[in-house]
Amino acid sequence: MMKKNGGLIKNWQVLESDTPGSLVFSGTVVEDAAGRFQPGDYMRSSYIVYIDREKGIIETVNTIYKVINEIKIHEKGQYKFVRISDLPEDDQKAFKKFLDATCRNAPLPPGETPGNTAWPHDYQDFARGADPGEFLYKNGIL
Repeated sequence: MMKKNGGLIKNWQVLESDTPGSLVFSGTVVEDAAGRFQPGDYMRSSYIVYIDREKGIIETVNTIYKVINEIKIHEKGQYKFVRISDLPEDDQKAFKKFLDATCRNAPLPPGETPGNTAWPHDYQDFARGADPGEFLYKNGIL
């Protein structure tokens, strides 16, 4: 079976799925050859079957994607986090404003700079365009 071309995805990250031992990825669509998404849309894949970081290719069950600008998830002890300084330059200030607007806390693993770390799910919310007011309302802050 020929897999479909999933197009180009930027600012992507590998995530654990709800199924133990399975991984998915998410990111921002640059172009979608299959016509499912518009440029700038946030997407989340089905299960990953193959990753070639050097070539920038991710293969899922039915689709092959070209990926650029991986958002690395770091681990130190019990913490999984992203470094804000690792994000694309145009995302850094906007993401910090998003964190402030949504009153999000941040991990501070040993040896990391205060204000330079965030939870991976917070970056996912930012990347998918989550409304800060929606978060505050859902969590009883507003």
